Amino acid sequence: MTRVIRTKPEPYCPDCGAKMVLRRPPPGKDWEPFWGCNRFPDCRGKRVINPDGTFESDDEWDEHK
Repeated sequence: MTRVIRTKPEPYCPDCGAKMVLRRPPPGKDWEPFWGCNRFPDCRGKRVINPDGTFESDDEWDEHK
């Protein structure tokens, strides 16, 4: 089943400030979609997508570091 993800506007990377890209698992893979930095692999910043479609704020991200 495909889950609809509604997150606008796109977030900015908490590590480098670049725009982020929605990363989804390929068919047959079992991981949750997330926002990843568009500068990957130079920057590995990411943000978790919450069940309600929102993404982590900078405050939430700081708690993971």
